[in-house]
Amino acid sequence: MDSRFSETLFIHFLAAASTIIRPFGFWFAFGIATTFFGVPPPDDSPTHEVRIDSNAVSHRFYGFGTQIWASEIGKPIQNLLLDLDLDYVRVAATPNWNLLPATAPVNSSAEEMDAYIEASFMIYNPILLARSKLAFDFCKQHSIQTVLIIFSPPKTWQPIKNHLLPEYLDDFARLWGSTLHILEAHGMRPDFIEISNEPEGEWNSYIPPDKYNDLLKQVRDELDRRGLKDIGIVGPGVNAQIGDKWINALDNAGLTALGAWSAHNYELQITSAEETFTPFLSAAKKRDISKPILVTEYSTKKTNFAGVQLADNEGNATEGATKASFSMPYAVQVYQNTISLINKGANAVFYWEAGDYSWSTKQWGLIDRQGSPKPVYKVLSTLYPKIPDNASVLKRSWNDPDLTVAAFKTDNAFIIAVANITGKKVVRDFSVLWAGKPKTIEINPSEAGAVTTKTLPEISQQYRFQATIDKQSSATLVLHY
Repeated sequence: MDSRFSETLFIHFLAAASTIIRPFGFWFAFGIATTFFGVPPPDDSPTHEVRIDSNAVSHRFYGFGTQIWASEIGKPIQNLLLDLDLDYVRVAATPNWNLLPATAPVNSSAEEMDAYIEASFMIYNPILLARSKLAFDFCKQHSIQTVLIIFSPPKTWQPIKNHLLPEYLDDFARLWGSTLHILEAHGMRPDFIEISNEPEGEWNSYIPPDKYNDLLKQVRDELDRRGLKDIGIVGPGVNAQIGDKWINALDNAGLTALGAWSAHNYELQITSAEETFTPFLSAAKKRDISKPILVTEYSTKKTNFAGVQLADNEGNATEGATKASFSMPYAVQVYQNTISLINKGANAVFYWEAGDYSWSTKQWGLIDRQGSPKPVYKVLSTLYPKIPDNASVLKRSWNDPDLTVAAFKTDNAFIIAVANITGKKVVRDFSVLWAGKPKTIEINPSEAGAVTTKTLPEISQQYRFQATIDKQSSATLVLHY
């Protein structure tokens, strides 16, 4: 891992490193059966058991994030960032150069590009500059780290189907350097940048794998010349299913220029989040296992939940149709995807996106256009704030046919996250290796309802508990000690 990245991403994790969690010495047992909507736990025993070894650490989890637009950094978004205790935002805070009437300079000096960027703000987007300053100030005040994204370069550089022409790679790198220079001149400095959005597609800017490698090195060199060595680059920011192609195209210099891996993960109806994430993850670990792995966009594109068909989140909903993101099953699916990606190896995940906005027909947001929380916001509020920064993710040794389970530990808590996206109630026994009986037990279900507990008999020094999870539900259990 290069120093640029370690000096920034890990700044609020290094403090925790001095108090590394002590090994846990013996098995304990504690019993709980959780039900929703006032239904008592059934008497029949479950056919599967989830056995969790708290000494088997997989990796560290740094925290949660979301996508924001600086132009929309009002009170609803600010409250969301604080309420969900987010550690990161991926932020769009620049003009859309693909739409500006001014012609971008080519083969220019740094000063000429600086003047173009300054004019892009001051002439065409003066309000955006002020809103961006508000967004960066708010994030800095609340220790939220920022990943700046530029979605599209100028149209003249990619005139056909948004394919970035190779002769403009150095101009795009210079645009990045000037953008960061102008932002800093106005008191804004991101912690990281993601230099392109999904370079595999034609919706923003198509950049083939070998040319992405060239662009990455040029951007790193440009930032270094500008005295911006501490700003790390995360990438390649591609669809995880095909992301291995961009990873494998990096040469040694490109690999060195990259501070952390980033991918976008959206599973379809017939796939799972883990399946779509696997090609990218395998390639990233093979090339450089030391680099942190960020999922800078994720949610779900599924619209059918246990046989119930909903409208997708794109475009305008048909009259009478419920868009998926306004439903509880969608919310639980996102909860499941969250813990699946973490189980698989993600060090941080960013939900797409924070809000729904009047200027877009898409509705993926955690809050609606009136600023009200949607079901996905409420469900993730039972998870995001419950996982402390730098928590240890425990290795998944279980393979449950119905439930998705993730387990975390810190120096004063043990957390179990459970999702049931099936159309049936699931009863499950849990066995947990721990350092002692918890002082208190906090249960956070996806929907309000009666909660009962049931302790199971000890077996071989194991404390055991039973949980009943209603269909299409989730719960985060925090064991404090």
